[in-house]
Amino acid sequence: LGYGELLVGVSEYCTAPAAAVAKPRMGSAYQPEVEKIKASGATLVLCTVQPTESTLTELQQAGAQVLVLPRADSVEGIKQNYRALGSLLAGNVTGTAAAETVSTAIDSKLAEATAALSGMAAAPDATLLISYPYRMATGDTLEGQLLAQGFHCSGADYTNWLYPESELRALEPDVIFCAEADEVETVKQSYEYKVVAAVKNDKVMAIDFTAFQNQSLRMFDTLAEMAKFTAAEPAEA
Repeated sequence: LGYGELLVGVSEYCTAPAAAVAKPRMGSAYQPEVEKIKASGATLVLCTVQPTESTLTELQQAGAQVLVLPRADSVEGIKQNYRALGSLLAGNVTGTAAAETVSTAIDSKLAEATAALSGMAAAPDATLLISYPYRMATGDTLEGQLLAQGFHCSGADYTNWLYPESELRALEPDVIFCAEADEVETVKQSYEYKVVAAVKNDKVMAIDFTAFQNQSLRMFDTLAEMAKFTAAEPAEA
C-alpha cells in the first residue's frame, strides 16, 4: 500500500519484506505483547483474529484502534482486506486508490501465471504439498483455488488439506510444490511420488509457503514463479 513508514512493530511471525523484519517484535495475534505495543505509541493494531476482550480493552484504553483483517478465503476477500486497511490509513479516496493499485497488481500476477501455462497442451496437474505425504491444497482452500489459475489442482475433489491415501493410484501430478524445502528429496525418493511425472521430469519445487500464509502480494508473485517453473522445458542432462 505504500505506508510502510507508519509501521512501528510486527508480529513474531513476520518474514518479509526486509524493512518490516527489522522492526521490533510484539508477539502474535494470539499472544500480543501488550506492554510493548503500548510503549511503541501505536494508534492502530492489525490482527488476523479477534483479540481477547481484556486485550482489546487494554489496547483501546491506551488509545489504539484494533482492526481485525481475517484470513481471506478468496482473491476478492484479499482485495477487500486491502481496501479496508487502505481506507483506514489514508481515507476513502487516497487509501482506496492505493488498495486498487494492489488489486491491479494481483490481477496482473494472476494473468502472468495463466499466460505462462497457456502454451502447454493441457492444464498440468499440480500438487501443493504442505506436509508429506498427503497434506496438500484441496478444492476448498484458497490455495486450491489459486492453482485453478492455469493448473489442475491434484486435491480439487477433496477438503481440509487432506488427500485420501485410498486414492493414491489416481495421484499423478505433473508438478509438485513443497512447502517444506527439506521435504523435496523425501518426496523424490518416496514410494508415493517417485513414479509420477513430476519426479521423473524433475518438476519438484520448494516454495516459501509463508507467502501464502500471509496473503500478501508476494503470494501472487510466488504463484507466477510456480507457473513459470512448470512451463519451463526440462534441463538437458
